[in-house]
Amino acid sequence: MAAVDRVTLCVDDPAPWQHVLGVLSAAPTAFTRVGALLLLLLLLRGASRHGIYTPGTATGVRRLGHYLLWVLPSAALVESIARTSLVHAAVTFDAGSLAFLGGWEAPWWAVITGIALLSLAQVVRTGAEMRADLEGTV
Repeated sequence: MAAVDRVTLCVDDPAPWQHVLGVLSAAPTAFTRVGALLLLLLLLRGASRHGIYTPGTATGVRRLGHYLLWVLPSAALVESIARTSLVHAAVTFDAGSLAFLGGWEAPWWAVITGIALLSLAQVVRTGAEMRADLEGTV
């Protein structure tokens, strides 16, 4: 894993927008990871109560997969845009410029895990349907 160089901006009297960008350059990923852990906790708690092969568990696995696939990379993108804006010390962000992509540290583990969880959700949903069919025949 390569070391990432962090650039810090030192200003004697920072403007409010610089404070906001400072928070946005570090906080979104941390908050989204806590959210992912809470979703995982809810999923495990529901699966332990009702069983693995239930429609609720399949929905929870699918929800966690979508969260990891979309929310974590988006939070990392917000951090990258905020860092780039701070470094360039610009109030407005030039939408035509793609300079922020150079500093975007995409969480590939989240993307791969999200895709795997979406596949697992389909397996759990099929198992839940088979379980319902089996209970209906007995």
